Amino acid sequence: MRHVAPVVEILSARYRVGRGLLWGNAAHYMEWALAELEARPDAVAEDARRARGELLDRREWPGLGRNPLHGAIRYVSDGEAEIRRRRVCCLRHLLPGVAGCGSLCPLAHVREEH
Repeated sequence: MRHVAPVVEILSARYRVGRGLLWGNAAHYMEWALAELEARPDAVAEDARRARGELLDRREWPGLGRNPLHGAIRYVSDGEAEIRRRRVCCLRHLLPGVAGCGSLCPLAHVREEH
């Protein structure tokens, strides 16, 4: 993730956006893409599972310290279904004309509004 960290720092400083939000967005797209690949019936699925372990499941990265992607996306029980949920709100619901992220939102009052 050495290539993502500088982008997070630049965007955070330039646009005054929290690092947690930016890492959460990166984790969201990585986790989603890996889940899609893991569902394939071929060798790609095993590669995706390994990549998830290396990128998202480790609490720390060897030589880099704490993994900011770890736990950014969780799976929570919602009745009988398991729902993907962010750890940090992406703030989409505050943008005019942009739909919220629905059940992915960690804020209950925002989920209820949309």
